[in-house]
Parts: sequence; C-alpha cells; structure tokens
Amino acid sequence: MTVRAAMLTLLLVGSPALAAAQQSSGLPTPDKSLWPERPLSPPETELREAVIVLRDTLFSVEAVAVRLERGFGGSPAVLLATGRAFHLECARGTRASAQMRTYAAGLSTDNAKWGDLALGDFRKSVAALEGAMKRCDEASAQAITVAPVDAEALRLTQVSAMKAIRDYQLSVKGLLRTLQIPLDPRGSRVPVLN
Repeated sequence: MTVRAAMLTLLLVGSPALAAAQQSSGLPTPDKSLWPERPLSPPETELREAVIVLRDTLFSVEAVAVRLERGFGGSPAVLLATGRAFHLECARGTRASAQMRTYAAGLSTDNAKWGDLALGDFRKSVAALEGAMKRCDEASAQAITVAPVDAEALRLTQVSAMKAIRDYQLSVKGLLRTLQIPLDPRGSRVPVLN
C-alpha cells in the first residue's frame, strides 16, 4: 500500500467520525442579539464593582459560617479555631459594609418612582448589614474568650449574620434589576446551613 493510498484510506475512514462530531446536538444555538447586553455607564460600572467587592467579602463570612456549623459538633479546639476565623471574617465584613454604606450614601438615580425606592431599600439593607457584621464581630469575640467556647452565642451570631447577608443580597438584587445592571449578587453558589 502506498503512502498516498494509506492517507486516502484514513481520510475516508475518519470522515464519518469527523462529520458526526461536527453535527449539532439538535438544539438551537443561542443568539446573543436576542438579549444584547448594553454597555454600562461609568457610575453603573463603579456600582457593579463595589457590589462585587462586598460580595466577595460576604462569601468569606458565609464560608466560615458553614465551617462553624461543622465545628458545633466537633471538638472544643476545632470550635475555638473556627470561632476565631469567624470573628476575623465578621470584622472584615464590618469594614467592607461600612465602606459600602459610605459609597451608597452618594448614589442617586434619575428614576424617582422605582430607582429611588430600590436605592432606599439598598441603603437600609447596607446599614442593617453593617450593624449585623459589627454585632457578629463583637459577639464572636466575646464567645471565643470564655472557656469553654460559648457555642450557643456563636450559633445565634451566625444565624443573625447569615440573615443580614441574605437580606442584603435581596436588596442589591432588586437595585441591580431596577437599574438593569446584569449581576447576580450571590454569585454562582449559595452556602447552605443545616
């Protein structure tokens, strides 16, 4: 068999597999022009970035809160270590939410009916989040300083912090939907507490 004949044979044998691989799955391919993303203005981009920064900080608080849940059933040393991490993340959440509160105070919209309402709800939820993170910081610090660690105080603090985070996420989602800024404030995951 010559080289030319061997190449022709490979080409003919490989063609059906190649053709089958190139066929579509039968589903229509999404057309981006059906729901085009509009370019964001500089203030909208700035708001989106501020929301992402706070979201990332809150992800850390949520992650440690989930670890804390496991620590309740573990050894006192594990609960102490996780309680310390929770305290540190709540302190970070306090600083980040205070920055967001300051930033949100300077925001305005040109939609008096819906934009101002959503912005007012957003400001209230950020203030409530800051208060909850501050209480979380203080209560978790107090809970880990006693021996043994006050697990019940940590649990109450954890529940309160997670509720404030969920309330904030709902308000920022409403604000972004009203302003038509595409972003899920929760990201792609939501931690689950037992």
